[in-house]
Amino acid sequence: MRNLIHQLRSNEDGIGIITALSVSFIVFALGATWYSLAVHELDEVSFDRNRTQALNVAEAGAKEAMALLTYDVDSWRTDAQSVGFASSGILPGGVCDVQTLETVNEGVVEGQGEYWVAVTKVDNLKYHVESWGWAPSRTSAKGVAKKVLLDVELVPLGGFTNALFAAKGGIVGANFKTIYGDAYSGEDVTISSSTNIYKNDDPYRGQGTLSVYGDLTIANGSNVFVQSDVNVQGRVNDLSASTVYGSTVQIRSDSTISSYLSSYFKKATVLGGEVKIADPALKAGSNIGGATLIPNANDMQPVPDVSLPAFTFNAADYPGYTITYYANLTALRAYVAANGNNLKGVHVVAAGDGSVVNFHQNTFTDNFVLIVDGSFEIRGTPKKGSTPTGDPASVIIVMKNAAGTLTLGQNFQSVPGEVHHLVFSNGIVTSTNQSVIYGALYGYKDQTGNRLEIHFRPPSEGVIQGFEFDPALADSFIPEPGDWRDVSPNSEPVTAYCTP
Repeated sequence: MRNLIHQLRSNEDGIGIITALSVSFIVFALGATWYSLAVHELDEVSFDRNRTQALNVAEAGAKEAMALLTYDVDSWRTDAQSVGFASSGILPGGVCDVQTLETVNEGVVEGQGEYWVAVTKVDNLKYHVESWGWAPSRTSAKGVAKKVLLDVELVPLGGFTNALFAAKGGIVGANFKTIYGDAYSGEDVTISSSTNIYKNDDPYRGQGTLSVYGDLTIANGSNVFVQSDVNVQGRVNDLSASTVYGSTVQIRSDSTISSYLSSYFKKATVLGGEVKIADPALKAGSNIGGATLIPNANDMQPVPDVSLPAFTFNAADYPGYTITYYANLTALRAYVAANGNNLKGVHVVAAGDGSVVNFHQNTFTDNFVLIVDGSFEIRGTPKKGSTPTGDPASVIIVMKNAAGTLTLGQNFQSVPGEVHHLVFSNGIVTSTNQSVIYGALYGYKDQTGNRLEIHFRPPSEGVIQGFEFDPALADSFIPEPGDWRDVSPNSEPVTAYCTP
């Protein structure tokens, strides 16, 4: 018996198999764990991608809602009820018409997701937008839903919203201009040298668009860059080989105001990827690089024909301001010489004679309005540290005679954050030296050159009451969204409104 026990203890048959099975079990267990982790990570990556995509899709729906409100499509703006993409009309209730967001990548249409939007009118021109986004779709087993909420106020066009505005005289001196903000011309624009239009400095209004109610002509050898959309009511004749359009180019080809039979691009780069024209084709030999040409386009909003704001002086419009009257510019210069360290108030000059008013190194301690009935030249850079309150002083320069000329002369510059200018000419505005404006330039005809630089800043509301804007703008609006709120779909589901 003792020998049998000893044999059993010392017998190693099968130990190798047991060891192999144990190692295999451990390897299989680790493999299963790694596979589970890999699948989990792939699911997480897919979820994160869908979550980001769902948010992008929801934002696309909200932006479309803002566009529909702006243009009052299907009476969105005037409907007092909650409205949305619904086949049965007014929401809530009914069957939702869920929209699909698609992009085109190298000619291939790619679905990004689906969205549904509802808009509720809160107050006059104020709306609450709710946009749901699903990625890859609302029926996908691994789909993700996101919701975007925002409040939108429609602001009637009017007021000073452009960095550069020229009315029926057009822009004809477009040499060496640098614009931060939007530019508008109510007539033809002719660029014969260098012009750059950029998105404005944050957080100020202006995306860097150029809108022309007329033709856009760019001379051979010109260097032009427009960061955002170019909207032309007439046609484009671009003879330069180096123009860069940063976004979509839209040409309405209005033959009633155009001097050209078709639009032409010698060699343009269109970063936005699309050139829309109402004509059936561009002029033979046109080169728009790899951009997509969309002929016979009929979905473009017209460029509005906007008049220069009318200016009328009324002392009652300036409560709280001291108003001083002068017979001529000589009397005004005497005032400036005596009060150069404390310039403020409203100053009205009965007659301009083309002579110079120089504010170089003067101090503006509050808002300042200068109104001259006739031609004159404005010069000088204000002294820094002008406004002790910290708010920039608005210096309003008005040449109100339609037959006159306002000239921007030597050292005419603003002081960023301290002294901003609104330059307004009821006639021609021109320049003889480099000028840097933080504010806006409005004129009937723009002939400025010599390296004009404008950074749009809105003027103070307290000193622009004398301006009356084109009544045709009363029905034109731009959306001013509040804060975008990305929220999880943890409140009432979209099915509470209607059935997707």
